[in-house]
Parts: sequence; structure tokens; C-alpha cells
Amino acid sequence: MANQSVPMQFVDQTNLGPLKPTQLYERIADAFQASGVCAEVSTGGFDSEMGEIYPDPELLAMLCERGVAVTLGSDAHGPGEVGRLFDEALAVLRDAGYRTIT
Repeated sequence: MANQSVPMQFVDQTNLGPLKPTQLYERIADAFQASGVCAEVSTGGFDSEMGEIYPDPELLAMLCERGVAVTLGSDAHGPGEVGRLFDEALAVLRDAGYRTIT
């Protein structure tokens, strides 16, 4: 499953402060766990208005707590973009608790 955090791009972030949709993230993480699917982690989020990896690091931690496997993508639109920012993505995954990717 990909693009779990993309809807947040369309929310006016200016007045949210540190607010994140934690209850929604819990439901998403539960659904991933129940369905047995793998979550895609994409470096494409670093280039978005949010400026952070997809999915949100808070959601990544919830997925990790539930044993949901992850795979890594670079949202490449050309050969030179394949694997872009993977070192940064791996650091975020480690911070979320992951030690392996699928």
C-alpha cells in the first residue's frame, strides 16, 4: 500500500501546529496489520509541501509496533532519481523502530 499520508498535503497546515491525525493513523496501522499488506515508504514526500517522508514518521512507528513490513521507494520519474534519498529514508525507518525492509 502506498501514499498513506498524501491526503495531509491538502490540509491547511498553517494553523495545525504539531497536530497530527493520530486517531486516523491508528486506524490505518490497524488496517495494515489486519490485512497483512506491506507499506511503501517513499522519499517522494521529502519534495512535497510537508517536506517529510511518506508516510509520516508517527504512522511509521505505529506500523512498526504492529509488525507491518515496509518497502522503500524513491518515487523516481527518471533513471537518475532511483534510490534518491535512501540514506535519509533508512534513518527515519531506524528511528521508527525498523531494522529490516522488504
